[in-house]
Amino acid sequence: MNTAEDLVVQRIDQLIGIIKAKVLLEVPKNRKINLAHDLVLCMCEQIKAGIWKLIDAGNKRIDRGVNSLLVQVIEQVKEHRGHPYFLEDEIAFCDEFIEAVEAIKAEYMKLKKEDKTCKRLIIMQVV
Repeated sequence: MNTAEDLVVQRIDQLIGIIKAKVLLEVPKNRKINLAHDLVLCMCEQIKAGIWKLIDAGNKRIDRGVNSLLVQVIEQVKEHRGHPYFLEDEIAFCDEFIEAVEAIKAEYMKLKKEDKTCKRLIIMQVV
């Protein structure tokens, strides 16, 4: 059975695939999107590395760590997208990435909440 953290990593891997496919389709039209492309791919790898680091450390409150990691990545992309060198297409690309990460975060938090509810029910049944 996959954990919620495994699900986040799977979703990030899917997002990486989508980003690469999108860039392959758009780069011939607009070479300037490379800056945003590199930024979001770097952020995806940062999320994956951060999650694996939390898992390897055996962090008991991994949900807080993953949530914090996703929020940090969103904030970093928001900060970079405001850079004067970013064009409208790049800003739109970053906005799509932010929406995707926020959706992953919402899904993760929902799974963690359901997991806690299940654990409480099991404890209540045992007591």
